[in-house]
Amino acid sequence: MKKPKFTVDDHLETGQKLHPIRETLLSLCVKIGNAYPIGGRAYRLANKALGAVESLQCELDNCLFRGNPDLGDNATKVYYGSDDAVRTGREPLDRKVK
Repeated sequence: MKKPKFTVDDHLETGQKLHPIRETLLSLCVKIGNAYPIGGRAYRLANKALGAVESLQCELDNCLFRGNPDLGDNATKVYYGSDDAVRTGREPLDRKVK
């Protein structure tokens, strides 16, 4: 039996949750990098955690497009948008076929 894929709404919800996690990890990487050696274990682990979240965002972004090829250009904002309006639901995702 095939597993159900994420709906567009599932992607929106996940993007909303991943964005603050990434921002927090990025801030921690900078703070840890300013306090401990860049080659040290603390920085490497923080950077690894950040990389894992970014890899997850990338893969889910790919899944969004593979499963919904008809989405408009603003679909990239779900995981990467500098405009939080789509990711936070203040602006609807353009689901019209282009």
